Amino acid sequence: MDLGKEGVRIPNKKPSSSPMEQARSPTFGTGLDGSIDFENEPGRFEPMFIPRSATDYTENFFKKILTADEEIRNVNLKSILLALEESRSSESPEQKKLFIVHLPQVVYFSKEAPFPDIRAACKEFLQRTKAAGYQVKEEDDVVSIFFPPEDIVPIDTEDEVLLRIFRDRFLMTGRVSHLAQILAWHPGYLERFSKTIDFIMRDSGPLPLSWRNYLAILGASRHRSEYIISLQEQEFLWNGGDPQWLKGLDYIPQKLVNILELNALLAHQPWLITKDHLSKLLKGADAWSISELVQAIIILTTWRSIASMALSLGLTPETDVFYYSNREKVQSFQAPKQPSSNITKNTEAVLQTLKARQQPEEEGNPDELWEQAGVDDLNVQPSGPVPTKLDIERYIGIYHMEHTDFDVRSPHYNVFRVQDYCWDEQGYSLVDKFYAEAAPLLDEQFSYGFHMTYQTFNDTNNVDTSPFRSAIWHYIHRTKGFLHDDYNYREVNVYLKKQLKNFLKKISCYPEFVKQEDLEDLGYELQSSEKCHIVILAAEARKQAELVYGLHAIHMKHMSG
Repeated sequence: MDLGKEGVRIPNKKPSSSPMEQARSPTFGTGLDGSIDFENEPGRFEPMFIPRSATDYTENFFKKILTADEEIRNVNLKSILLALEESRSSESPEQKKLFIVHLPQVVYFSKEAPFPDIRAACKEFLQRTKAAGYQVKEEDDVVSIFFPPEDIVPIDTEDEVLLRIFRDRFLMTGRVSHLAQILAWHPGYLERFSKTIDFIMRDSGPLPLSWRNYLAILGASRHRSEYIISLQEQEFLWNGGDPQWLKGLDYIPQKLVNILELNALLAHQPWLITKDHLSKLLKGADAWSISELVQAIIILTTWRSIASMALSLGLTPETDVFYYSNREKVQSFQAPKQPSSNITKNTEAVLQTLKARQQPEEEGNPDELWEQAGVDDLNVQPSGPVPTKLDIERYIGIYHMEHTDFDVRSPHYNVFRVQDYCWDEQGYSLVDKFYAEAAPLLDEQFSYGFHMTYQTFNDTNNVDTSPFRSAIWHYIHRTKGFLHDDYNYREVNVYLKKQLKNFLKKISCYPEFVKQEDLEDLGYELQSSEKCHIVILAAEARKQAELVYGLHAIHMKHMSG
């Protein structure tokens, strides 16, 4: 590999085709000879360099700087950067690999590490690297293309609570994801969200860590979330996952293949799930245990919810994720048009309704009111997969299922009545029985997401927004065929304008099609943090509905034997 004064050069030779080399790296994309391959198609880079020694690309290479002790951190960082500097100056292509593979991570640390000493040391390393004649790609860090940069909490925030949260995330995972940065508008939720993820993905449980990452990939793939998939691919390899699996579903164990249909149904038409689908999973040589299946369903629904948030918030990958790809430069936030006068009028009207705490009269059949809550859904539903640069189809397989609206008159399935089976009672109890420690974490996250409030609406204070938040939650459940007998569905049409309902349905059913324009006009004047709050509510409601469908099917199978 020639790394001369012109920087990284791209060879024309074809890469090796051994199985180990063909596995793909979402982060670094370097070949065994240190080369960088852009030839197959935009955004894909294979083969991948998969080091196996202590000095190669493993989580342990940078793990020694993931300590709160500044003195130890600085000593270890100095040693790591010295090793990279020696690699960079080496004449041997083999020795240069270390520098090539880790350069993106150093660039990331120089911009987005929540510790000033790490940022400073990495910036100095990059300055020396450029002085030596190497090109360093240092684009402006764009967290989201949907929100103004000035609204987003900076990584070096002066808020002590948020800085502590950022540093805790960094010490745990080696990064502060852009999702965490956006969710920092709601620190109480971010802490509970992080605690749940840390447990189901890294703590005790029936499934191996790498299997959890692969299930997360499968969950996020239903909505083609490149960002989330790439992060989980990386963690899959960190956890000792077989690189072959990242080539696609033809390379994974039959046990994982068996869960693909359930994954597709949970994502797009969960009301079609029956106990028979569970029977296929719980029998035979490749059977899942009930505890494994409970954890798997939690992971699938959780990461699909996370993918929904990432897509609906317009998040971009961190600096290192696609550093070596030939993607176009990430677009920056474009200022929206001035809101229409109707938005101002709508905001004033809903504020008056909320302040007066007016309850719409509940007249008519509850089932009819429930059906009417969906009459303003999207007029034209998106069709076909959203264009992506990663080959995500390899995680979809034969299950090319898409969302179909719940048909209240269908003879093939029924409305899911929450009074018969719900999370608070039966769902919680089932998780508590088979995956005990996850139950209270999920419950607290659901509860906090639903009840979280600052008593504000746009720039008006001391407003009880519970009816507005409740309308969002119940509307999302409506898109999944859930009926709450104790809820007055007239409130959905009172509090949610058509624009907002369209946005909510996209989050629930096809978040990969969310655009900035969707957030620009939600029918009301809202702050950036409030729009994020709406996404959180919708994503949590969606996750709960899918989870309950899966748990209910387990319950029915378990009860019938």
